[in-house]
Amino acid sequence: MLQRGWQILRRYRLAWVLGFIAVAAGQDALFQFRGALRLQPFIEAIVNLPVSVANILRDLTPGDTGVVSLALLISAGVLLTFIGVFVQAALIALTQAAERGAAVDFKTAWQAGWQRAGPLLLIRLIFNVPGMMLSLIAFVWAVQLLAPTSSPGGYSQLPQTLDAAGVLPLFVIAGAAIGLLLGAIGIGADRSCVLEQTGVIESIKQGWRTFRKNVPHYIYLSGSLLGTLAMLFFMITCPLSLILTDAVSSLARASPNADVFAVLLGTPLGLIIAGALLILYGGYTAFATIVWTLAYLRYA
Repeated sequence: MLQRGWQILRRYRLAWVLGFIAVAAGQDALFQFRGALRLQPFIEAIVNLPVSVANILRDLTPGDTGVVSLALLISAGVLLTFIGVFVQAALIALTQAAERGAAVDFKTAWQAGWQRAGPLLLIRLIFNVPGMMLSLIAFVWAVQLLAPTSSPGGYSQLPQTLDAAGVLPLFVIAGAAIGLLLGAIGIGADRSCVLEQTGVIESIKQGWRTFRKNVPHYIYLSGSLLGTLAMLFFMITCPLSLILTDAVSSLARASPNADVFAVLLGTPLGLIIAGALLILYGGYTAFATIVWTLAYLRYA
């Protein structure tokens, strides 16, 4: 399946483009896992807004317009999630078309994305509920049970507060378990929704049934995909660390109190490297989506 997934990705450039769009929208290959693992504000957890986008929106919104800020955060989260599920549906449909020998083109991708993006968006919002509740429980626990001197001033201080109380590992473990379970169920749910045209609840049920029947296959394939990602990561970062050593050292000396990597992104070299990495990760995201679709077609 890994070999077949690479063949499809290499043959159809549209799949790579769709993967890039998914990453740009914050719906990458590790989206479900990150969403449940991160302790975040209640409103942002509803739509699982990427941290970078949330920070930008907060910076652009005046501090005295809380309602406007929340509206922007929710609207941006829904929009980005919609784009992400649109692309997800398109990639799933293209994989099925490639396996059937049917047309693999923009029209096929657009039709699948437009027809199934709505149900997939509802599935995403439902899957965000456990992470949202975990984040809310962590915040309430920190406020009520910890000493007033260490009570959190907001979600930004929540991890430090929980760590000081010695309970942060519990939430990290719970978040990781939730993320893994949701990701596993979501694999089948998304594909059932797109390939079999099932409704939201039936798609989630089918996702659970597929996972329950194929736990060993899920473990093997997850390990293979994570191993592929790790190999790709080291193949890229090792040469880059050698190439960028002098540049990073120079920037650190010039701006000792600044974020060196943020400054590096402001240089032409940094932008080129960041763009290349984004494209590569977009390819990996498309590859992972294709492989899981092949697995669903075989095991469901």
